Amino acid sequence: RVCVGMFVFFSGYGLYKSQSAKHAGLKSFYMKGFSKLYLNYWLMWILFVPIGICCVGRTLTDVYGTRVFPDLIINILGLQSMFNFWGYNPTWWFMTCILVLYFIFPFLKTLLDKFDWIFLLLALAFSLCTVRIFFVEVQLYSPIKDYMFTFILGMFWAKHELFVKTKDNVTRSMPFKIAVLLFLLVVFIGLRVFLNGTSTILTDGPITILLAP
Repeated sequence: RVCVGMFVFFSGYGLYKSQSAKHAGLKSFYMKGFSKLYLNYWLMWILFVPIGICCVGRTLTDVYGTRVFPDLIINILGLQSMFNFWGYNPTWWFMTCILVLYFIFPFLKTLLDKFDWIFLLLALAFSLCTVRIFFVEVQLYSPIKDYMFTFILGMFWAKHELFVKTKDNVTRSMPFKIAVLLFLLVVFIGLRVFLNGTSTILTDGPITILLAP
């Protein structure tokens, strides 16, 4: 699953760099960001869902049961993980995650710009806590619970240009990378035993930083 964390890290990194350079307004940011995400997502729908229905026999009723229309609309919008169901293709859960991260990015950027590393630590503490509001059907936090901190860490790395600052540092040397990656592998296995999926909160960011060129 670390490939998902790497994508999330560089999404936060790239969004922060581009928004800092362009200073685009909220409307422009959302229009451009969501249009790119949805064009790719809907292309997959157009290409593969008809194949699944016609060739594999995976009908809409098989997937959604008696709630075909509302759940189909939610799935087409990529919000299925907020409503606690997998949708037509379970691997598309990530669409909900990245949509929510894009949606809250301007808010996260404002907090990071104002509070810097203090906000980073608070985000880590928040992400390590189990947060669930039982009386709210829509689970806004659930799709990003394992990846919000990695996303913010990518933003933090972009803000301080840490890839540039550490490029020629000893910490970027190959022997150091290999040693730390092996150490993180052992830590990751241990964390998986006690934290299960939550371990990605602590490991995805460091692994991405070490693997980056």
